[in-house]
Amino acid sequence: MKKSYYAIIPANVRYDKRLTDGAKLLYGEITALCNQEGYCWASNSYFAELYQVSNVTISKWVNQLARKGYIDTKINYKEGTKQILNRYIRIVNDPIKENFNTSQRKVNDPIKENFKDNNTVNNTSNNTSNKDIHVREIFDHYLSKKIVQHRKLTNAMRTAINARLRDYSLDDLKKAIDNYDQVIKSDDYWFTHKYPLIDLMREKDITRFLDESDPLNNFRKKGQAQQSSNFEYDPNVDSF
Repeated sequence: MKKSYYAIIPANVRYDKRLTDGAKLLYGEITALCNQEGYCWASNSYFAELYQVSNVTISKWVNQLARKGYIDTKINYKEGTKQILNRYIRIVNDPIKENFNTSQRKVNDPIKENFKDNNTVNNTSNNTSNKDIHVREIFDHYLSKKIVQHRKLTNAMRTAINARLRDYSLDDLKKAIDNYDQVIKSDDYWFTHKYPLIDLMREKDITRFLDESDPLNNFRKKGQAQQSSNFEYDPNVDSF
């Protein structure tokens, strides 16, 4: 893969405290690759090898950038399957144009400033509502699997789910629940422990069932030796 001579990390990305340093560096790499065709087609494996980290770590960085609105991703699947054929990443805003626009000095318009303030309040309210919707959607999705039936969505569950939504997309978490459900209910797999939702949302556990972790292969039975490698569950360990 040809690399561009330069990468761009605009100020709004560099100083966004919601992003990890790795996500900011990845943004710069994506801009460099986008300089060639207008989009980036590199896989998580490519970036993982480039930065000497895991595919799961790269997935976290990509999801951070997507959720904060800095990039847009599109995935093409093999027809009739969940097998990923290719993924395209585009920069949402052109960093060069954005840098040019922010450098222009403008006279403050009180009416516009007031309008912006009102929009900020509305956007904050909308973001909070979206978070609540996503939390509820994950809760309902988990209940639909009939693994452990919870009577209500508790504050502790909300905290656990929100902690994961900081690093993963809604679709990632729902797919992880699907993978987990398939693993514990099928005789093809050796893992059988039934997690309550709050335990499944712990980082060390949910990451084991993400697509990048390949759970449908890693938990598949491979004779008695594989079954004996089952880890010992410790309910006192909490990572979120």
